[in-house]
Amino acid sequence: MTYEDQILSRYGLGPGTKVQTREHGLQPIRSMVGQTVNIFDSTSWWTKADIVTRGLQMVRKVKLTRRGATVYISATNAYPWLIEGNEHLVRTDDLKVDGTDVLVKARGDSWSVSDVSFEFPEMVYGVQVGAECSFYGALGVLLYAYN
Repeated sequence: MTYEDQILSRYGLGPGTKVQTREHGLQPIRSMVGQTVNIFDSTSWWTKADIVTRGLQMVRKVKLTRRGATVYISATNAYPWLIEGNEHLVRTDDLKVDGTDVLVKARGDSWSVSDVSFEFPEMVYGVQVGAECSFYGALGVLLYAYN
């Protein structure tokens, strides 16, 4: 495994995280493991990507809220988030839960980070574009699916 593979393999999402694809619509990422699908990746509406297993890793459940709606997303500690007003990506374990961290929106209203749970082990899955994992692709998946 290359150094890049080792770093990028840390960007994983829990099995129930929904991914928007052209082929299947909005589906849990786990249900598409081993498939090549077209995803929204924040730079292109549809990018061909492989859905892969990243193994058992420690994750945190991130609670996002907006206009009374709540969404929970399991993500690895190193998973990068696009936060409004930040020039850099913010890792899961660095998210602020006081309502000041707001996800960059793809469409609709923004989601606020309202809680991040303790760590627990869970199988995680990733989006792989070409020869490298696309964490921007995974971010785009979340931005599109949950907006």
